[in-house]
Amino acid sequence: MYISHRSRRQLAKGLLMSSYIPPVTDFRKETEAALSELQETPAILTQRSPPVPPVAVLVDYSSYNAQLKRIEGLELLLDDYALNQAIDNRNRIRNS
Repeated sequence: MYISHRSRRQLAKGLLMSSYIPPVTDFRKETEAALSELQETPAILTQRSPPVPPVAVLVDYSSYNAQLKRIEGLELLLDDYALNQAIDNRNRIRNS
């Protein structure tokens, strides 16, 4: 697994969980290795070593598409639920 030297120190401290967090400069130096790791885990990029806020999250394309499809499906379910709630409320008002 590609983990930058700085991130290895953070990992030893228990600060990393499922993602590796390379600074952008480390990612530039080892782009090929980092990109191959995206199939296993997303990359969270920082401009300096953690704990600074991340600047980007990189995921492989198939994971990204799967997330988009899931979000779209959940939005449709939410829309259906909201529509059904509105219909139920209208029916309650009419029957009151």
